[in-house]
Amino acid sequence: MVEIPAYFNNKEIIPLDGINLPNHIADLLIPHCEQQRLTVDAALGNDIELIYKAMLHDPMCKWKRE
Repeated sequence: MVEIPAYFNNKEIIPLDGINLPNHIADLLIPHCEQQRLTVDAALGNDIELIYKAMLHDPMCKWKRE
């Protein structure tokens, strides 16, 4: 599944070319986007230290911290 901005028309999904978000919304989303990029880079680079860093910064892994 890939999430992209789109609209629906006559049972057809039409992707939008881009999306303009208000700055206060973009400011909330950017850290999550950066976290996802870090996770992908860590996995593709097979870098164990980067993998640990990605996990420590992932809000879904906060319960793992001691």
